[in-house]
Amino acid sequence: MTPQKLYRLSGFGLIGGGVLFAIGNLLHPLQHNVEAYAYPTWTAAHILFSLGAALMAISLAGFFAWQAQRAGWLGLIGYIMTGLGLVYLPIGGYFEAFIAPTVGADLVAAIQAQSGAQDGIAGLVYLLGHVILGIATVRARVFPRPASLVLLLGIITLVIAAPFTSKIAGLAIISGTVIVAIAFIWYGAFLYRANLTAQPAALATQQLSHAA
Repeated sequence: MTPQKLYRLSGFGLIGGGVLFAIGNLLHPLQHNVEAYAYPTWTAAHILFSLGAALMAISLAGFFAWQAQRAGWLGLIGYIMTGLGLVYLPIGGYFEAFIAPTVGADLVAAIQAQSGAQDGIAGLVYLLGHVILGIATVRARVFPRPASLVLLLGIITLVIAAPFTSKIAGLAIISGTVIVAIAFIWYGAFLYRANLTAQPAALATQQLSHAA
């Protein structure tokens, strides 16, 4: 696969993955409890955002490659952590969509208690990965800076709302995930439309000269 094709496929994947991720989260009920299992869009929500997360994780390869020279080690760390966090989401999504509604509340609670530490670590990797990726991308100045600020805004919203379980918190969490999705769609659109005949470092230099 040529670099140009990788960049275009990654851009398209980030757009498609971001759209699926946003729609899936918008279909999710405002509260995450036993009653929510009967929500009409429960299964569809988890399938869609899981597919979106997986597609975004795969498509991050081209995103990272496009700014690798300027993002450096910080960008690499953010890329790896964000990818791992996104890859973990479909595991929970599959459980919530197909297993949790059928096994009963007591067994679900027991399974969640056993996997609590693992889920907590995965959540931390997800959040920190996005923060590091966003900061590295702002510093690299290859992708549009507002897109990275949108990404950081979405993660801040998630961090603030995550400890709470009310419907208002649920609305904030859904909003945060949609904001994150918008950032990835923005990245993807830029990558897809960018001048792929130019080297990323050369493009960054050109952008810096325009900014000056």
